[in-house]
Amino acid sequence: MGAMMQFPSIRDFLRPLFVLIFLSSCAQLPKVELASYLNAYNEVQEITNGVLDIVAPYERIGIKVLAAGPNARSKCTDGNLVDQYCYDLRDGYADIGDPPLVGAYRRLSSVVGRFNAILAAYIDGISMKLITQDLNLLSSELGELSKFGGLESVALHSAIVSFAKDIIPAGTVVGGIHDRAQLKRFLLENHTDVAKALRLMADNSSALYSNVVSGTTSFQRQSGANRAALTTRKLEIRKLIANWTVALDDAVVQLKVLVASIQNPDGLEPRIRNLNETAITSRINTEIIRKQIATLGTPSPGL
Repeated sequence: MGAMMQFPSIRDFLRPLFVLIFLSSCAQLPKVELASYLNAYNEVQEITNGVLDIVAPYERIGIKVLAAGPNARSKCTDGNLVDQYCYDLRDGYADIGDPPLVGAYRRLSSVVGRFNAILAAYIDGISMKLITQDLNLLSSELGELSKFGGLESVALHSAIVSFAKDIIPAGTVVGGIHDRAQLKRFLLENHTDVAKALRLMADNSSALYSNVVSGTTSFQRQSGANRAALTTRKLEIRKLIANWTVALDDAVVQLKVLVASIQNPDGLEPRIRNLNETAITSRINTEIIRKQIATLGTPSPGL
């Protein structure tokens, strides 16, 4: 008697479908990595604003001291110095807005956030019409950043202007990207400049702390009773700034993991392993910094 005919089982019918579903899911755009990076950077941007809020009063008093000095009039473009005040020295007396260095940092951080919004829209499949609006806003912010002046650090100012010009020329952004393939190329070509912006903030963090040091000396002269407290606060701000630069480095690592997942969507196991390691580290670090900011508060005592 011949062998019985073997009919395919339900499992045999479904196995190719399972394989197809698995392969298609592996080839999907990396939404998990994107969510991890965006969450990490959102936290970094939040603590960046907290750090800048704490540092701003120290930069302001430096401008105020300059306004009271013998060379104050030369800082006024119209030469119209009245009672230690002119428009160019306004940040020494204003209590809203940002002084120049803090403002440059905050705008740079905002530009990275705008790039992230475009990245999220691309991976979420948002229409090109809506994405183009964000591209135009990015172009506008970069244009404003490249014109930003008034920084004491010439090297830092030059670096920021260079970043704004390198990431993407305004004319290329507006109307220059017509489909998702071009947008993906734009994102992959410019992610290194975004990482450069994050490193730029970290590498030049000494400029922020320099203002804290000189500002502390000025505050101590005004309020002798708080000299010890102000010195202690200065050192705590130094630790805060140092920790903040670690968080910026964490964001760069997260960005690299995301870009690697876009370039190699099938490398699932190393992607998830790298993602877990960097996400946990980033979360712990930002929580520590958030507590430091809350403890320091703003404005500082004795100001």
